[in-house]
Amino acid sequence: MTAGIQAQSAATQQLLRMSGSDVRGPVLAAVCAAPAPVARILISEDNPGIQRIYSRLLPDHGFELICVPNGDGALTLDLAQSMSPQLLITDINKPTMDGHALASALRADPRTARIPLLMVTAMDQRGSARQPGLLPTDDYIVKPFPFDDLLYRITTMIDMDGYAHDDLVERALDLPCYDPHHPITGLPSLHQVASALPTRSARPGWAALEVSFANHAELIGAYGRAMVDGLAGQVGATLRRIAGPDLLVGHTGFDLGLLILGPADRLASAEPLLIERLARLSHARLSLTPAIQLSLRHADDRAGLCLSLPELRAALR
Repeated sequence: MTAGIQAQSAATQQLLRMSGSDVRGPVLAAVCAAPAPVARILISEDNPGIQRIYSRLLPDHGFELICVPNGDGALTLDLAQSMSPQLLITDINKPTMDGHALASALRADPRTARIPLLMVTAMDQRGSARQPGLLPTDDYIVKPFPFDDLLYRITTMIDMDGYAHDDLVERALDLPCYDPHHPITGLPSLHQVASALPTRSARPGWAALEVSFANHAELIGAYGRAMVDGLAGQVGATLRRIAGPDLLVGHTGFDLGLLILGPADRLASAEPLLIERLARLSHARLSLTPAIQLSLRHADDRAGLCLSLPELRAALR
């Protein structure tokens, strides 16, 4: 947690004490704080039921929430300026100021111009023409949305370092698994990998291969999140076709980072095929092509290691 978040969290709590606000009937703003938050998120949502969903689920994963009562646009702008959130989640259709008008106002102010925006909508608008005020790094999510999809979008929109993501993963492992598969790639989620990993790593002669998008942020900035999500889905399909039952393939976190773990000789023979198949995903028309890296990061001939997922994440760093 940064010093800025600590200082502003105290200021926000003082604001609430002065206003007498609470989550059920806020007058100014309600904060749902978790110890040592991994990031601060501003929620501008006029539906109290949806606001309660955010309030119940996200703090358990380590996020500090500032919930704007009734999704009020003017107050959202004030809080975005004063609280410096790392992400703003807003409904599009609101009674006072709709999400697109809010986006334009945020982008017009240098203090809030670079805050990522996650727009919540009842219709999928990712293939539509980009609205004024939205950047390629902004995104839409269609309600009702799976919670794991929300977590994926949050973790790829916030500038979160590896240690903050480690904290998020460790918290998530103590909570229910909402979906056994990643919402973008369709590959096993971190809970499924964590469940299988101790047995797989107890066998001698195993190796781990890390698959990562080295230029993920640059791709999003150039082509938008919808294109990158589509590319990630193709990577997932490629890995499913190549991997057999002797290979553990899945996600080690909520982002697009992937793990392939299995017998070292099997991975050594699969790696050239993976490189060749993944290279085909680069499109000739793209001025910036995907840099999908495969790195053999860990191998061990000993038996009985029984690694946990946090231990393996540390070994892969």
